[in-house]
Amino acid sequence: MAREQIIICFLILLIGYSSQSCDDTTCPKENQDVYSKDVTEIPVTLKAGATEVFFVRSQIKIIPKGAFATNTKLQKVEFINTPTELTEDGAFEGLVDLEIIEISSTQLSSLSKGTFKDLHNLAKLLLKNNKITSLEKGLFDGLKKLRELQLHMNEIASIEEGTFDDLENLQVLHLAKNRLSSVSSAWFSKLHKLQPYHIPDHNQITHNHLGTNHNHKCYNFNVHLYHQAYDYPNNLHHNQPLGRDNAATNRQDFQLSPDTSFSSDHPVTTTSRPGKGQSHAGPE
Repeated sequence: MAREQIIICFLILLIGYSSQSCDDTTCPKENQDVYSKDVTEIPVTLKAGATEVFFVRSQIKIIPKGAFATNTKLQKVEFINTPTELTEDGAFEGLVDLEIIEISSTQLSSLSKGTFKDLHNLAKLLLKNNKITSLEKGLFDGLKKLRELQLHMNEIASIEEGTFDDLENLQVLHLAKNRLSSVSSAWFSKLHKLQPYHIPDHNQITHNHLGTNHNHKCYNFNVHLYHQAYDYPNNLHHNQPLGRDNAATNRQDFQLSPDTSFSSDHPVTTTSRPGKGQSHAGPE
C-alpha cells in the first residue's frame, strides 16, 4: 500500500474516533452554549440563537430567580458537577419552551415548591446524584407533560403523600440509591402511565404499603435490598426472610397483597424465579 494511502486511512480512522468521543459539552452545536469551571454566575445573555445551555463544573452555587429571563427560547438547561446548593423560587420562570432540565452531581439538598413553576412543556427532569433529602407536595405541580423523572443517588428519606399526583403523563420514575425506609402505594396511585419504576439498592426499605391502584393494575418495580434485587408486583406470598441472610440468592419475583406492610424480618417466600440469563437493570 502506498504511503499516501496509509496516511489517508489513518486520518479517516482518527476522524471517526474523534466524532465518536464528541458530545454536547465538548463539541457544542450552533444552538448550544457551554460554560465551564471559570464561570461563577449565570450570564445575563447567552450566545445568539442558543436553545440549549450547559454548565459543566462551573462555580455556580445558586440558581437565582429569573436566571434565564432574557433567554426565553431555551429548551434545555443542564448543571453538571457544579457546587450548586440552592435553586430559588422561579429559577426557570419565563422558559415556556423548556423541555429538559438536569441538575446532577451537585450539592443541592432541597428544592422549594416554586422551583419548577409554570414549566408546562417540561418533559424530562434529571435530579440525580445530589444531596436532596426530601420531596414535598407541590414541588412538581403543573408539570403535566413530564414523562421522565430521575431522582436516584440522592439522600431522600421522606416523600410527602401527593408529591407525584400532578404528573399525569409520567412514564419513568427512578428513586434508586436513596434513604427511603418505607414505600406507600399512595405515592403512585395517580400515575396511570407509569412504567415499572425503580426503588433499588441502598434504600433501607423496612415497611412497604403497596397494593393495587384504583384501576386494579399491578405496581411493578425493582427493589434492591443489601445489593440484592427483587421484583415486586402485588399479592406477596412467601416464607423466607428478606435481609442480608439471602444476599446470595438470585433475583426473585414476589407478589405483595394489597395494603400489606413488611419489614426485613417479615417472612417471605418465592413465587417464581426468572430463567437463566434474564436481567433487570436499574438506573445507573
